[in-house]
Amino acid sequence: MTLPPPPRPSLRILLRLALLLVCLACGDDRALAHAALLETTPADGAALAAAPAAATFRFNEPVSVAAVGLVGPDGATVDLAARTDGPLVTVPLPALPAGGFALTVRVVSEDGHPVASTLVFTVGPVDAAAAPPVAAVTDDPARAAAAWLARFALAAGLLIGVGGAVVAVLADPAAPPAGLMVRRLPSLGAMAAVAAVGLTGADALGLPLAALVGPAMARTWAAGAATSALPAAILALLAAAGALLALAAPSPVRRPLAVAALAATAAAFAASGHAATAEPRWLARGTVAAHAGLAALWLGALPALHRSLGDAAAPAGRRLLAAFAVAGPAGVGALATAGVTLAVLQGAVTAEALVGTAYGQVLLVKLAVVAGLLGLAAVNRWRFADAAGRDPAARVGLRRLVAVEIALAVLVLAVLSGWRFTPPPRALAAAPVTATLADPTLPATEAAAATVAVAPGRAGPVALALVLPPTPDGAPPLEVAVLLAQPEAGIAAIRRPAVRDGDRWRVPDLVLPVAGRWTVEVRVLVTAFEERRLAGAFTLR
Repeated sequence: MTLPPPPRPSLRILLRLALLLVCLACGDDRALAHAALLETTPADGAALAAAPAAATFRFNEPVSVAAVGLVGPDGATVDLAARTDGPLVTVPLPALPAGGFALTVRVVSEDGHPVASTLVFTVGPVDAAAAPPVAAVTDDPARAAAAWLARFALAAGLLIGVGGAVVAVLADPAAPPAGLMVRRLPSLGAMAAVAAVGLTGADALGLPLAALVGPAMARTWAAGAATSALPAAILALLAAAGALLALAAPSPVRRPLAVAALAATAAAFAASGHAATAEPRWLARGTVAAHAGLAALWLGALPALHRSLGDAAAPAGRRLLAAFAVAGPAGVGALATAGVTLAVLQGAVTAEALVGTAYGQVLLVKLAVVAGLLGLAAVNRWRFADAAGRDPAARVGLRRLVAVEIALAVLVLAVLSGWRFTPPPRALAAAPVTATLADPTLPATEAAAATVAVAPGRAGPVALALVLPPTPDGAPPLEVAVLLAQPEAGIAAIRRPAVRDGDRWRVPDLVLPVAGRWTVEVRVLVTAFEERRLAGAFTLR
């Protein structure tokens, strides 16, 4: 079988893109993990007598800052600098006049998810209505569609394209049966990885898709280069280049190049994404790499198998068919084991996580499609595989079913690309739940509101923080008590005293044993003769 000449222009393009990304990598730090905001200082909604010198945002994991903006009483936005120390982001503030302020911090996690958090507070004796409006974070549909498309093209390029090249070379290093799809997909995947760097930057800064090439181009790409999208893109380029070289190089070096391309593919997926940021990191990254490598071998084998079935009497076709029939079940078992491990690490193994979160719903759709893929694989293995080498009719039937398997594999990758927009259950569980409390005896227009935050927002040991409205004379309350109950579960009121901590009150070492809706009442002893009561509810996961 004669191999068509390799796409040399594509290889040159990949090398140039790799050089560009390496240059970007030398100029920026990396983000470190998926993040959920746990707490701010001052507290969100706080009424401060004096302006703070700085504000802090504490996340559950380390982050890197993409942008910080402060909206003042006049509605104007001022860009500010920030410094990070692991999960803590500190924003030095300028001298602030009396009025309402909204401080927005945009951070980026290692899996590429931007997190925008806004802290609203007032300084001095101002009306609460004077607080600046907080602009809604609106997603750009074009940017979201491009992000999904880039993720899909990256997965297809590496798992099917690079994987197909690897399988083709390992099956017959002298004349790999690589079709046009296998020779083109690695380049597509590498270019998608490069595009993902810019799209991550646009996401982080909240900019439209046009920012990738417009006046904000440098800022956008620099923000993307500060995330894990950059090392993932570099590894994807190396994987694609290794696959193309393996198809074009002399026979003795094809297999080492193919193995290197497979290793780079596994590393590219382990360098970024939800699964690679779970704890413990060594297990998560190792499992992701194994899962990606096995998936590349399985999905990549399908185009090679389909091509070889056109002439199963050829030596390469017979060897590939026999190897696939023997190694397929073991590979699927290892792939499933890695997948279950990752689901456990992501906290996606409960019914609530699977059905009640977008991440779990995407996982369920993926499992349904994979089940169909495995069903076809079983039919191929037990009905057609043994007869395909000698029976032309069986070979035709097998080839048709392999084509359907390829289509289902593409569908699986399209579904998984939706994970780009869904934080995993473990990240949701780390985030606090909040509620607004008000005096039920007063009209809504007169009620003094308080806020309560419970972290983490799931049943078990939690920490409760309160931000109370100012007292009429500005003096701190004499005493604050919190009562929590869940009548549906038969849990009567649990009373705990709160202790003052700066601009908030805390109830440490609190255990809320069951999930569901909890009612909360706060009793504030303003003076020896006056008690204010505020009530509300929150729901624990």
